[in-house]
Amino acid sequence: MLVCFALILGAGLYIGSKSTQITSQDWHEMTLRSKNMIRRINGRDYKSCMASLDDRMKRNTTSERMGEVFDPALDALGKFVRFKNFSIHKNHPALSHYDVCEVKCEYENGSATFTVFFDDQRRIGGVYLK
Repeated sequence: MLVCFALILGAGLYIGSKSTQITSQDWHEMTLRSKNMIRRINGRDYKSCMASLDDRMKRNTTSERMGEVFDPALDALGKFVRFKNFSIHKNHPALSHYDVCEVKCEYENGSATFTVFFDDQRRIGGVYLK
């Protein structure tokens, strides 16, 4: 069963001239921030998650809404086991305003992939769980 949940609100599109090169600093920062957000989501600490969101996202969601979105998926997945791998994409093709970190995670009842969208200041502009 494929369960998809999206919490991508107000994601703006624009044509930017950002570099498409991934630096080791980009890699480190995006993976660290993604892991921290996923840990908070797994712990269902949605109020803490709100502090990492960009302004647009903060205006368009609440910690209660995050619970409504993520709790059913987390219930089905069971206990978090480990982070499996990371993939980073600069200037995401569908959302050129955002860089993206995809994180594959293993849970006791299966695997899930989190997609975390970052703005230019490395604030989170969306989280997608598949």
